[in-house]
Amino acid sequence: MSAAGRGGPPRHVPTLTEVVDPSAGPRAGEPASDRVSPEAQRRLAEASGTPPTPAAPVAPSAGADADGAGSPPSDETALLQALGAQLQQRVEAAVEAQLEHRVQEVLAPTLARITEALVLETREQLAEVLREVVAEAVAAELARRAPR
Repeated sequence: MSAAGRGGPPRHVPTLTEVVDPSAGPRAGEPASDRVSPEAQRRLAEASGTPPTPAAPVAPSAGADADGAGSPPSDETALLQALGAQLQQRVEAAVEAQLEHRVQEVLAPTLARITEALVLETREQLAEVLREVVAEAVAAELARRAPR
């Protein structure tokens, strides 16, 4: 049975609350990898619409010298930035959809009560105005018919 079939996330997928340090090496129990997998590059290329880049070695997590020789190659950096941007867009879209749904869910009853109160108040005001108009019209007609 796969890790996803057990109900929990796979071991290599961080949770949303986990802080991921890209410069840190693999954690205990995870396979060590010295290259970006071709499958990961292919999926990123399909999602972003750009051709896949050749696999680049992953930078070591420790021992970087002062001139930056320990920093990841630019191809990997670009891949990581593109993946980060794509992930951010997906998360923002999901959060926006959830937020919109929740706002509608919360505001619907409030808006219904406000609308009902507004309709009742408008009816009362309209009835009062109509009574005044009718009373004035009756008074004017009685004044016109009264002998002088």
